[in-house]
Amino acid sequence: MASLSTTYARWDRFAADSDDGAEPAAPVPVAPVASAPALDDDASAPTDDLDPDVARGLDALREAEPGVCASFLDELATQLHNAPLRKRAAVDRGALQAVVDVMRRHAAHADVQTKGARALRALCFNNALGRAAAPAAGAIRVLADALNAHVAAEAREEAVWALVVICADDEANLKWCSRLCADPLRRVRSDVAASPRASAMAAFLCEKIKEWRTGGNR
Repeated sequence: MASLSTTYARWDRFAADSDDGAEPAAPVPVAPVASAPALDDDASAPTDDLDPDVARGLDALREAEPGVCASFLDELATQLHNAPLRKRAAVDRGALQAVVDVMRRHAAHADVQTKGARALRALCFNNALGRAAAPAAGAIRVLADALNAHVAAEAREEAVWALVVICADDEANLKWCSRLCADPLRRVRSDVAASPRASAMAAFLCEKIKEWRTGGNR
C-alpha cells in the first residue's frame, strides 16, 4: 500500500487526452489534496466503475489552487478515456458542474481552461447523458468564455474540440452554440496561423451553425 502522504507533485505524472485512440483508460485519480490516499501498488486493472476518490476530488476543486485543479482535470480526462460507464457515473456525480465551476473561478488561468475543456470533452464524447446535461451546467457558455479570453493555441484547440463534441450532432446544443459561440468561433476560424487545427474545427462548427440557421432556426 502506498503512503498516505501523497503530495501535489503526484498529479504531474499523467498526460491526458481522451478518446483519441492514443491510450487505454488510465488508473483513477485521487482527490487533489495534500494528503490523499493513493491506489494500492498491486491494484487490479481498473473497471468501468468510478472510483469514490474522484467524487472527493471534484469537491476539493472548489478550494484548490489553479495548478492543482489543472492537474486533477488532466487526470480526470485520462481516467474517462474509452470508459463509457465511468463517464455516465461522473456526470451523475456532478462532474460537469464541478468542471464548469472551476473554469469560471480560474477564468484567467490558461492551463485550467485547457484542461477543463479537455475534461468536458471527455465527459461528453460518446455520452448522450453528458451532452444533454452540458447546457444547463454552463459548459457551452464557459467554453465560449475561454475562446474569448485566451489566444494560446492549445487552449483554443481544446475549447473548440469540446464544442464540436458537445454541439455538432445535437440540435439543442447547436442552438446554444449558435447563440453563445458564433463570434469567437469565427475569430478562431480566421486565425489559421495561430492554430490550423483549431481553425479547421472552428470552420466545421461554423458550417454546422450556418446549416442550422439556414433551416429557419435562431
